[in-house]
Order: sequence, then structure tokens, then C-alpha cells
Amino acid sequence: RADASFHAMQIEQVIGGVEDSTERLARLLLIMAKEYGFDTPKGADIGVALSRDELAELAGLSTETAIRTLSKFKDQGMIALDGHRILITNKQKLNELAEPFLVALKENLL
Repeated sequence: RADASFHAMQIEQVIGGVEDSTERLARLLLIMAKEYGFDTPKGADIGVALSRDELAELAGLSTETAIRTLSKFKDQGMIALDGHRILITNKQKLNELAEPFLVALKENLL
């Protein structure tokens, strides 16, 4: 349990200063996939089965905002939802949402 609390604090340090819900949730999903995830034929499973309430709490969002953002990610082909499981199906696109400043910087420098 202490280990889970430590990881929650680390996640908050990475996404805590981010105001945009899309960016916060994208970062959270990528962090979870990196820390706990595994590859499947359908995509990268984030490795943890979470309720929408739990996911929202970890991301520092309201449940409604988290659900709306997950639906947007799904509609745009970035994730697939299977009950409490989340699969990342387009990591590159999710990365672009998680790091919009870096993407804009790279695009302007090329």
C-alpha cells in the first residue's frame, strides 16, 4: 500500500502542474503503461484495472471530465476500452497530446 502511495505522489509530480484535462489524462495513461503496462495484440494495456472514479482521482479531474476525455481518446483511435481495462492503440498520438509544447517546438524547428 505504501508503494502505491509513493507512485501516486510521483504521478502527481509529473502531471500536477498541467492544467489541460486532455494533457493530464494522456500523461497519466502513458505513465501507467510505462510503469505497469504490457503489450497485447490489441495495444498496450496500462496494466491496472481502474474504475473511472479512480482514474479521475489519479489525474486530478472530475469523473465527468475523465469520462468525456476517455471517450474523446477512444473516438480518435488512441485507446480502446474494455470494462476497467484501457489499451493504448496509438501511442504516438497520445504522446503528442501529453507533450503539446514539445510537439509544437519540433514542428517549428523543422
